[in-house]
Amino acid sequence: RLEEENTQLRSKVESQQQELERYTKGEAVNLRAAADDLQRQVVDERTMTKQLRMSLQAAEEREIELQDRLAKVHASTLHDKSELERVHAAAEEQATTAADKTRALQEQVTSLDMALKQM
Repeated sequence: RLEEENTQLRSKVESQQQELERYTKGEAVNLRAAADDLQRQVVDERTMTKQLRMSLQAAEEREIELQDRLAKVHASTLHDKSELERVHAAAEEQATTAADKTRALQEQVTSLDMALKQM
């Protein structure tokens, strides 16, 4: 009788060990998949951050170019006052638009940098 109970207990222990191994392997697979997903997200975020930084740099260069253009307009000696006012207004509008875009891109870069630091 003890031998039979011993056999039943061993069988139960083996069954539980096998179940635990299956569960552990399944969890390991799930954890690996989650880690792979997070790694892909980090790579995607870094790529996006790099692209935003390049866009920000291009916007800053464009802003400088437009500010130079605006300065040249101010320094010019155009005789036609209405033409000077029209060119000046267009340059200011472009500089304002470029500055707005630069600020928006800077905010996106800052937000992505903070998100990356939290990962």
